[in-house]
Amino acid sequence: THLQGHRQMRLSVLLKLQLAYAATGAGFNAVSLLAGALGMKALTPTNPYLGLMVMLVYASFLLTAYKGHLALYRLLMVCALLLFGYSGVYVHIVQMHQQPELYYSSGIAITAIVINVFGWLLNFIAALGCFNCKNPASPRSGN
Repeated sequence: THLQGHRQMRLSVLLKLQLAYAATGAGFNAVSLLAGALGMKALTPTNPYLGLMVMLVYASFLLTAYKGHLALYRLLMVCALLLFGYSGVYVHIVQMHQQPELYYSSGIAITAIVINVFGWLLNFIAALGCFNCKNPASPRSGN
């Protein structure tokens, strides 16, 4: 499953990037929630409460790698690929083109898509197992 002859990302680095993705997604949804609470238009048509919950669940998926359960981690990343690929990228692209008024601005719509493409790429790397770790039970090794 590992790609031979290609430089692979350390699992510790991959997990930090995935955590940064989760924090960015959660922060984006928190700003959208705040905008709605202040009587402004939400950033995207995504329910910000649901968006926050999804990001928290996603972050919990990362714990499987920290605990050394790499097969389960990779399986959960396949699930994340499907979820974020569809709802975080595809749906936003379609809605942005068909109903742009649902978004605070086109820049915000593009930002939401870019955030999710970043996460999707990280999850793709994880699902394929394109990472290395000196000690699978401790992704922090080698930092």
